[in-house]
Amino acid sequence: MRRLETIAFTAEGARFHGRSFRCDDLSYAADRAVHGIYRALGKHIRRHLAPGCDKRIRRLRASFKPGRQLQHTEKDTVAWAYMMWSSRLEPLATVRMWEEVRPRHKGVAHQLSRAALDYHFVAEDGQHWLRRDHAEWLLEHVSAVLLRLIWSRALALAQGMTQAGELAWGPGMLEEQTDLRFRAARAPSGALRLTCQGPAVEEIFKPRVTHATSDRKQAAAQMLEQRAERIRAQCRGPCLRFDFQSGWAAIDGTLPSRDFAGTDVRRHRLFVPGRPVFYLFRVAQGYCARLVHPPIEASDKEPWRAIDTLRHAAMRYCERFSPNARAA
Repeated sequence: MRRLETIAFTAEGARFHGRSFRCDDLSYAADRAVHGIYRALGKHIRRHLAPGCDKRIRRLRASFKPGRQLQHTEKDTVAWAYMMWSSRLEPLATVRMWEEVRPRHKGVAHQLSRAALDYHFVAEDGQHWLRRDHAEWLLEHVSAVLLRLIWSRALALAQGMTQAGELAWGPGMLEEQTDLRFRAARAPSGALRLTCQGPAVEEIFKPRVTHATSDRKQAAAQMLEQRAERIRAQCRGPCLRFDFQSGWAAIDGTLPSRDFAGTDVRRHRLFVPGRPVFYLFRVAQGYCARLVHPPIEASDKEPWRAIDTLRHAAMRYCERFSPNARAA
């Protein structure tokens, strides 16, 4: 037997506009409300609960075969639940978002199913008193509760499929009826109270666990320092410097500044055979372009000139010292 829960929302009369028109078409207002909440919850799921879910859904759909046992991660489960949730509310969701050949106009409004709007909305003193601002507030909360319940069922179904090792999807797998009952009442002060009764749902839209700002800053600084030390280790030691006026010279390699946070050090690939890795960073005289292997560097006041000089140096080095080998 399902456990029931009751959720109540209250809004004071000061929240609403005093000159709002009467809402004569609750069906149209419900369509607008459920579209807005559907888009907002979908964005929350894609960003916080299942990052990269579109790629996961396409991969799972491509590997989907009835009876085939699959190993899924937790993020795959949430992504599959998102696909079922969207398909339950929007019949063309899979065509619009996850088919290989999608519609040309991606900005077409979502076409939600009328079956998704399973509202049993009752106003104790009749619906004729609903002003537009009243209707918007009520229907947004109703839509949120409705879509939250459907999401919980989709997530539970996807988790069961994961435990069984087989994914599936088809019309009717998610129940059409949500068994929700809504009742609205208005107090003499103008306040509105909405009561929602239906199956109990655990908290399923919890935000991701985050760390304190100071801890994140400390971890970022530590990661930056570790990266700086790796780059300095690669640039440390004897190397060849090349410029067009003086030619080749053997020197100790130029190192990026210790103040790595204020130094712009970038990793690139040089346009020579083998596409070797080089770093570009600021020095006192301008910019230094340093090739990792073989150890060659070039400096100039302009970054593009330093890179061009390094490219010529790498090609000359390969022609002179290892004509049969490519720079690695």
